[in-house]
Parts: sequence; structure tokens; C-alpha cells
Amino acid sequence: MDPLWNILEENMKQLAESSNAGWHPDETRLELFSLPQSHYIVAVSRVADDNAGIVEQPIAFIQFRFLVENEEIVCYMYELQSSREYRRCGIGRALHSILEQLCRHVKVKKIMLTVFLSNITALSFYYSLNYQRDPFSPLYVDEEESEDEEIDCDYDILSFIVPD
Repeated sequence: MDPLWNILEENMKQLAESSNAGWHPDETRLELFSLPQSHYIVAVSRVADDNAGIVEQPIAFIQFRFLVENEEIVCYMYELQSSREYRRCGIGRALHSILEQLCRHVKVKKIMLTVFLSNITALSFYYSLNYQRDPFSPLYVDEEESEDEEIDCDYDILSFIVPD
């Protein structure tokens, strides 16, 4: 699983270090690879290797779990990571489409995720996929609630409703 870890560390270490949560590689590695309820969708590139012939190299992945939130089964996407050299070529969108199809097939209506507010690229990507702030987000403001309360939070929880 080192290739997946390398992608995650390359993308998330600096963002996590500057967040309220901080960077905790041992805990993150444990959460990423040791929980049996985690599932993965991995995109690979086939590359020529003089010693091994053709080898598959992971270039992007999604890690997700099915959870119960508010008495509803949801798909929580913990990671959607892509190697820097493969960004902006449709792989993240393709992986998300596979996850969406899987959710539709197993009758799960909602995909949720957590994203750092400082990760403008990811936020823009998720909004382009029609994600919206979820009521579980600490930043969610109900129209009937006061908007005067200031919240010190550096992440958001977004959700996507899986179309029928």
C-alpha cells in the first residue's frame, strides 16, 4: 500500500500540518489501511520496467466506507487522491463516477466527505460534481438558526445526492 500512502502524503501532509487537526502519519496510515470496513477504487497506469516488463503503478484512488448517519446508510468518501502528474485529466471525475454507480447499485442515496477549507482546488472540484454543504457540517446554518455564532473550523462536510 506504499504507493497509495505516497500519493496521500504528497497531497495532504502540508494541508494537515497547517490545520487545527495537525499531521499524524501513524494514525492516518492506520485509518487508511487497517480498517476492514474500508473499500478502495484504484486507478493504475501501466509502465514499462526494464526488469519486470509491464508494471501497474497506482496513480489515483478513492477510499470509502458505508456508514450510518442519522439512521441512513451513506457512503463516506474518506479519500479521493490523485498523483500530481495525473491531475486535471479526468481521473478523479472517473473514479467518482464509478463510486456513484456503485452507490446507485447498492441503493445508497448519499455520498459524504470532509474537506479542508484551505484546499481550494478540492472544494472547487467537489462543487463541480454538485456537492453541497451537509447538515452535519459544523459550518451548516439552518435558515431558522442564528447566523451570528462564529465557528472556528477549518474543514467542511459536503454531501452529494446520488441520482436514481
